[in-house]
Amino acid sequence: MNNDALASTLTVNLGCQPGQRIALLTDDAPFASPDDELPDRIALARAFEAVAERLGMAAQVVTYPATGQSGAEPPESVFDAIYPEGFVPFATGKNLMRALLQKQLDDDGQAVLGAWLETQTPRFDAMLVLSRFSLSHTRFRNLLTRYTPLRAATMPGVEPFMFDGVMTADWPAVAQRSIAVARLLSRASSARIESAGGRILTCSLAGRTGLADTGIIDQPGGFGNLPGGEAFIAPLEGTA
Repeated sequence: MNNDALASTLTVNLGCQPGQRIALLTDDAPFASPDDELPDRIALARAFEAVAERLGMAAQVVTYPATGQSGAEPPESVFDAIYPEGFVPFATGKNLMRALLQKQLDDDGQAVLGAWLETQTPRFDAMLVLSRFSLSHTRFRNLLTRYTPLRAATMPGVEPFMFDGVMTADWPAVAQRSIAVARLLSRASSARIESAGGRILTCSLAGRTGLADTGIIDQPGGFGNLPGGEAFIAPLEGTA
């Protein structure tokens, strides 16, 4: 196991410092490519835990049964373990917990939960999600990073070999390149995409801003997927 890559994920990608608290969250879905040292995701979370503690951080591993699909909310036990103490009783008392778990929470309900979260002390400074199925676009993740200072990195589908490959990247250099490409996208007025077969797609980028996914998630309330290192932009609707 490349412990240097694990340490870099914590200290560079997530900006964790000694004394900070980090949640290491994973489901129990098997790896596609397990190895003898890391037979499953829980073993990977434990490896991160050992590295974090060696670096002077307070780490906690939280596991849950795989949801079976990306975007599904994790079970109530995960909210209870990660969110500020008292969240589940509060949400249940407001008749919002079931709606939250079933992805039926409306804007008014979110506002109630958000207002409560803003007054609470977070349990963790950072969260690293090592699950097979993505929690990136869930209310679980969104409420945490929107209403608390916790920063979160998700690695859906993470495999052990990534820590001998892509996660050993020079992340400051990756960030610089991502930002540079995002600036180019912001200055562009149109895009032209041509396939190997000669098909051409054009669209307008007028008035749109390029965004960089740098792989550096070190600010309060920050969120991103790892590995990062890309820039993206939304074309103007109706111009393709």
